[in-house]
Amino acid sequence: MPSDRPLPRAGALALALGCLIGVTSIGCGDRHGDEGGDKSDGDKVEGPSNEDREQLQREAHREALALALESSRAALSQADPLAAYRAGQGPAAAPPLSFAARGHILEALERAQTDTRDIDERFLEPDSVVILRVIRFGLTRIHDDQKRHPGLRVDPNLPLTMIEETLDELEWRLLVDDCNQDCLDLPGAMAAEIPGLREQLEAASLPATIRAGERCTALAARARGLAERLKAGDQPALVTLADALDTHHRWLLELQAVLPEAKLQTWSAAAPPLRPGNLESIDRLPAALDARAMIRWLSVDERVDLVADRALAEVVRQAVRWRAIETQLLGPGTDPAADGGPDASAPEYATAIVAEDLPTPVTVERCEALLKVLSAGVAGIEDVDAPVLDCERYLVLRGPEPASEGALLLELLDRAVIEPQRRALRRGELAELALVRGQWSEAVHVHLRRIMLLAHIDHRQGRAAALLEGRRALCQAGASLWIHGELGGAPDAPDDPAARAAALAAALGPACSLLDPQQALDEAVADPRAAMVGFGLSLIGDEPARMLGF
Repeated sequence: MPSDRPLPRAGALALALGCLIGVTSIGCGDRHGDEGGDKSDGDKVEGPSNEDREQLQREAHREALALALESSRAALSQADPLAAYRAGQGPAAAPPLSFAARGHILEALERAQTDTRDIDERFLEPDSVVILRVIRFGLTRIHDDQKRHPGLRVDPNLPLTMIEETLDELEWRLLVDDCNQDCLDLPGAMAAEIPGLREQLEAASLPATIRAGERCTALAARARGLAERLKAGDQPALVTLADALDTHHRWLLELQAVLPEAKLQTWSAAAPPLRPGNLESIDRLPAALDARAMIRWLSVDERVDLVADRALAEVVRQAVRWRAIETQLLGPGTDPAADGGPDASAPEYATAIVAEDLPTPVTVERCEALLKVLSAGVAGIEDVDAPVLDCERYLVLRGPEPASEGALLLELLDRAVIEPQRRALRRGELAELALVRGQWSEAVHVHLRRIMLLAHIDHRQGRAAALLEGRRALCQAGASLWIHGELGGAPDAPDDPAARAAALAAALGPACSLLDPQQALDEAVADPRAAMVGFGLSLIGDEPARMLGF
């Protein structure tokens, strides 16, 4: 007799298809022979036609996809609780930095991978195929980070990026008055996770370790400053986080001291196994990635098939296009024929505008005046709401740092127009798609929206600042491609630093002259992930230029 026990999830789709095409009758409701005796030829049931069989297969795969979406949502939410929180798919939760949190991710991941493994795209509608591919990519990325190349084992900056993003979310929720107790507890939850980072790091480069220490100091100061400006009941968790970051910084300083003499590891090797030990057991990684490691990183994390020299050529081409956009938004400057021909602005024209725009104290009056500028500019743009922002609340959260007119306008544009619209779009997405974040997609979205909106907003300093930020991000990504993709030779080959900087400047061309080549190389090795953020702008082709009609 067939068992009445529920089938394992792994066999659900296989059994369903077996029932549909007549491979098996076990558990399908067909009990031939239960009453004894042979069936006569007249009692034979004719099987389904090929057309019916295909339709039944499609139904089975659709049902399997529905099951897979449910389990994938759980795995993706555990791996990226911030994305789940933003998409309304989960509560406020700290990033999964501890062994225990990562163990829960593995359990959810195995279930989701089992549910997606046997689904055949041929039996799905085109939109369902896209959804399946996205969640498979997201699950593969989690698997790689959890098992094959865990980022926390080799990148001291990665957890600090997660902490910084969560602080950003906390400040946003406070700004829009949407921060419940779980939200207020986020800093304390992150503080509890930080000590476990020191048990997981198995290898690191010296520049990345130095940068991680600097970021600890900056994040601790940010947390304390925010605590001082908030009401008393909201302070303790932020102070606890700041203390934990200070402790982690001291440990990183100790690591810096011993790392130069540590055993040399390679970026292309698998992450070293977890092993008990002290600082002396941590291996040293080269300052720069090698080409193989970079290709693998972009393929797994961003689904980009990198050919480094072609990618660099496209970055340079797009940097020239961004110079041309300066002419469109700022005018021809003093020498329109320089650096790129008649379609390019004068050399450093936007830079000169920004240099003349000096920082001054930020007041409620300045904030409200710029909001009026934004309101007038976006008034005629379809599907763009008027900016809404409580300037007094914003200044409390922002702090006392002075800002130039252009920089302040971009701050307000981002928070009062672009971010609300981005969140509204994200809420309208299928949950599983919203949970698979691209590393650069949010930054690219901000750059694009700025350019599109500033074409309608009459603010010279804001336009110049936005154009410079976009072009600088592109050029920094180009420097990263050059060093990590080994386009300038082996990354750690002994040579003349000045000659290497000059070679980089020549490779990037005059459109990237706003970067100091040596500083660009230093940034590229201090935090490779952050330095590559602008690469996304080269992947969207001429979209910024098309927004402006050329």
